[in-house]
Amino acid sequence: MAAQAHTLDAIFNHPACRAAHNLSEHLPAAETYMRLALKVQSQCRTTLESLAAIKNPTVVFAKQANIAHGPQQVNNRTVRAPARARKTGKQAKRTIGR
Repeated sequence: MAAQAHTLDAIFNHPACRAAHNLSEHLPAAETYMRLALKVQSQCRTTLESLAAIKNPTVVFAKQANIAHGPQQVNNRTVRAPARARKTGKQAKRTIGR
């Protein structure tokens, strides 16, 4: 992992140095080299993060383990009491008229 980090650092330094050399006379070339150097630096960062994640994986604490050998349905909702039936318009009129 350290060798890869040093290699990517060297790849970043080359365009950065070329940008510094072109800064005084060729501003568009210096800008192009600096953009390339920053892209390489970003790629270096993501590569090192990936290598670190592979070498040191995060620990996952699962709340639930679903073990089945076929189709399964997982329902994690809490169970509620059934709702009471409401009276329709006709039923409500009958009770009012009595």
